[in-house]
Amino acid sequence: MLNNLQTRSNQIVCSRLTAAGRGAIAVVEVRGFGAAKKIENVFQPFNGRPFSNCLQRKLVYGTWTPTGEDVVVCVLPSDRFEVHCHGGTAAVDSVIAALIDQGATEESSSRAPGELGDVASRDLWRAEVWQALPDATTTKTASLMLRQLNLLPAAIVRVEETLGRGDSTAAIDLMDQILKWSDFGVSLTQVPSVVLCGQPNVGKSSLINAVVGFQRAIVHQSAGTTRDVVSQRTAVDGWPIEISDTAGLRNAQGTVEGIGIENARQKIETARLVIGVFDASRPWSEADQSLLESLDCDIVIHNKSDCSDSGKTSTAKSDARPPGLATSATQNEGIEQMVSLIATKLVPELPPEDAAWCVTEAVVARLEKARTVLAADGSRCDQADCERAAKILAGGSANGD
Repeated sequence: MLNNLQTRSNQIVCSRLTAAGRGAIAVVEVRGFGAAKKIENVFQPFNGRPFSNCLQRKLVYGTWTPTGEDVVVCVLPSDRFEVHCHGGTAAVDSVIAALIDQGATEESSSRAPGELGDVASRDLWRAEVWQALPDATTTKTASLMLRQLNLLPAAIVRVEETLGRGDSTAAIDLMDQILKWSDFGVSLTQVPSVVLCGQPNVGKSSLINAVVGFQRAIVHQSAGTTRDVVSQRTAVDGWPIEISDTAGLRNAQGTVEGIGIENARQKIETARLVIGVFDASRPWSEADQSLLESLDCDIVIHNKSDCSDSGKTSTAKSDARPPGLATSATQNEGIEQMVSLIATKLVPELPPEDAAWCVTEAVVARLEKARTVLAADGSRCDQADCERAAKILAGGSANGD
């Protein structure tokens, strides 16, 4: 196997990293000893110098000479390059065709799985990360996702090598380590819903505006001003969220308000995080207690603390008031603490920097499918089971398809 992998590493291979179909930009990877010379034969930098004289740069802008299109070539470590071109299918095909004419071999995840740990398998898992990366919408989530370009394929190779030795127990342990952080990994490409709910005129809209930084929700002294769900996307501590202001929860004063309250309850049911907002300027009431008990609140906010007799504390005029964070949207007090609390509730723990984890539900499903093959009856698996699991990891099926 080692000799075979060494032979493959000396080949020049090209493959499309971005998803199939039309897009603004597509990326074709080229790697292997001597790849720079092959690119130089079909790429002319705009500075007029040969491409081999530009390898000290990270980005080289120029013309793909067979087509005359402008492209950017990224210079990466270990004889690896990326050609960034127009995202249309024809443009990508022409880039790959020119590289094949230069002696490169096209590689795709549709290849029949070969030996355990082969190049196609690694590229399959790396491509999954590339495809998920555009959905990581903040610098923090994108940075975390980028780590997996190397960590996830390397972890899968370790699993495959363990399977190659027939050690199913060790392979299961390695897969469990990857699956441990699957919820975290998948969440990086999803925008969780954070909903503020409470009785009318407790300051939900003002809190939303304070968190987002501009007046997205209408603020008025009249109870029941918000008649529908008003949502805004933002980020807290680098984590993307969709924060929603909902209609005040009370007995509806008309059909329109009733629809708004029903929409609010539906939004609460599907929310990742529910924030109950209560008025600290008024004594804690039976209605407040009833509402609190009906809501499964992740965070309790006592707003208008500047109007409370007890000032900035979370207990105002009544010992019955439950613990919570005191805020004043109008005075911008407690807002930073609120943002920090939301971030902590959404992401209570980060994985270790060197941990590999799944980036999409599809990746989770493939890994769990391979694990199921090994743990079907709870006993130590034979070599055939290990080979079936390896084929799944390489993009095939347990039946060898």
